[in-house]
Amino acid sequence: MELYNITIGEYLKKTCRKFPNDIAIQSLEMPEGISWSKLDKITDDIAKGMLVLGLEKGDNLVLWGSNKKEWIYIFLAASKIGVCTVTLNTNYLLEEVEKILQMADAKAIAFMESFYNTNYVDIIEKIKRRYNEGICNIPEIMKYFIYFGEKNRPEYTGIDDLISLGKSLKEETFNSICNNIKPDEVVNIQFTSGTTSSPKGVMLTHYSLVNNSFITGKVLGVTNKDKLCLVVPFFHCFGLSVGILLSIGRGCSMVLVESYKITPLINTIKSFNCTVLHGVPTMFCRILEDDSIDINVFKSIRTGILAGANVTDELLDGIIGKMNIKDIQIAYGQTETSPGCTQTLNTDTIDKKYNSVGKPLPFVEMKVIDMDTKKQLPINNIGEICVRGFNVMKGYYKNDVLTRKTIDKEGWLHTGDLGFVDKEGYYHITGRIQDIIIRGGENINPHEIEEKLLLHPEISKVEVIGVPDKIYGEEIVACIILKPESFLSKEDIKEYVSQRLAHYKVPKYIEFYDEFPLTDTGKIKRHELKKFCERKFELRQSI
Repeated sequence: MELYNITIGEYLKKTCRKFPNDIAIQSLEMPEGISWSKLDKITDDIAKGMLVLGLEKGDNLVLWGSNKKEWIYIFLAASKIGVCTVTLNTNYLLEEVEKILQMADAKAIAFMESFYNTNYVDIIEKIKRRYNEGICNIPEIMKYFIYFGEKNRPEYTGIDDLISLGKSLKEETFNSICNNIKPDEVVNIQFTSGTTSSPKGVMLTHYSLVNNSFITGKVLGVTNKDKLCLVVPFFHCFGLSVGILLSIGRGCSMVLVESYKITPLINTIKSFNCTVLHGVPTMFCRILEDDSIDINVFKSIRTGILAGANVTDELLDGIIGKMNIKDIQIAYGQTETSPGCTQTLNTDTIDKKYNSVGKPLPFVEMKVIDMDTKKQLPINNIGEICVRGFNVMKGYYKNDVLTRKTIDKEGWLHTGDLGFVDKEGYYHITGRIQDIIIRGGENINPHEIEEKLLLHPEISKVEVIGVPDKIYGEEIVACIILKPESFLSKEDIKEYVSQRLAHYKVPKYIEFYDEFPLTDTGKIKRHELKKFCERKFELRQSI
């Protein structure tokens, strides 16, 4: 095995040469599918249209949509011409979208009609009005609105419009632009929650994404004969790298499922006899707890990646024993590592599958360090996990200070995760240094929720923490001190947050306090508060 020094555009063409007529993408809405050669042609045509429209190498394009074929088209087209896609969470609401548009210096946004109860078109129009009224501060370079929804909306540039525009571009001009794209250039920015209030823009290159996806697929044993059921959201690094790009690298079919809803997932697996299924623990928990599901549906699935949150023994029992997915592999990583760092193997013992996250991927170095001395620790000692290799991000967008704090002078990325390595080289994750809450595979910054709640005129103080949950891994608790004479109810507070942040950021539990536990210097004892809530809600779950 060797590392590829190629761009995503070259990655796709490499697969087209090997399997031109094999099916690349299909879904319940498009059962006949499209071939790899057609996918390459469509994305070339869209890329030409983007150039004629006015996009060019180095521009940032925000991509907002669910697991649709058009999302893949736009991502690949942009990648071919050096336009960097900034992937946006499908659950975001107006204020969150505005913030990312501003932070990303977006020149364009590509979006669909709606997703669940969120109407993207309404949000886009509100942003445009707010900008004209001087209320919001989106970039002045924001010029292009690309629409890939199901309705006819002539006020925006559609996919067909881009293809028509591209016809005027000479082939030699297009080829020259594509050939000028380099593997070490940034192709994707993912804004992920951190311990600061502002999201961090993780910059990923062609090189890191191509190689992480290819190696993960090879270790998993995926071939061009496989059908990968792609339900993991594309906007996450998991869905983009281990989903779309893994399929390209291995030549296997992408079978698209728009969301985690169980019925379309089951119908898709049955209709196409999918052989590979990735997911976060929450998805598998829901499947196993739903008695109405015929587990035999999963008989065609032989393998997949399970990642995004801690995996319990009980869950693995269900996946391996009941669903009969014997070769499910546990992976560990984060957005900053494109995302994979470690992976279990089909040949690993049951003990290693259940009690570790596997060994480092080929060409990836890892170590565990003492948090104070920063020196490497011996085996079986808990410390901070550090990673170095092709998979490490280029840095945080326009944040050199945080980049230098995260990646040291020797190239080691400090993950903020706690764990240890055993004598056989297997890594074990024991916790997180940061306060990030991971609910159902989503990284949630508690400080973002705190800031929104503190804007409420009847709320005095807030601490947002995570507590263990059987289904989602963690749930959100908002610990609140109300102002005198306030009559806010728990439901009032949940409704307030739901109108301002994505649904998965709404606290499940609201706890009212007269005062918070404090240190001698007046700081809130978050750890003590967290322990109290963990005990309380652990008891509630067990009743």
